[in-house]
Amino acid sequence: MIFSPKSISGVEIMRVVIVSVILAAALIGPIAAHAQKGNLSPVQQIEENKKKAREEADKEYQRTMRATDTTGTSVKVDPWANMRSPDDSKAKK
Repeated sequence: MIFSPKSISGVEIMRVVIVSVILAAALIGPIAAHAQKGNLSPVQQIEENKKKAREEADKEYQRTMRATDTTGTSVKVDPWANMRSPDDSKAKK
């Protein structure tokens, strides 16, 4: 059925506009609710957990590196010193 502009009344136009607005609101509502900060998708939650795990591992690494910092010691240790004979020298090679 083809409508001519004369056959559509103002009430029918308003009905179509109101139904369109209600449908748009019904479709956009869940999308807007999902996009709020508190609601993360499962993929975003996994990425957030990975990021937190990386940060925690980095903090632990930095803590360990500070605990084992050897920049203040100037004593050189030769673990093979007792395995060499007294006449071995580096210049001999």
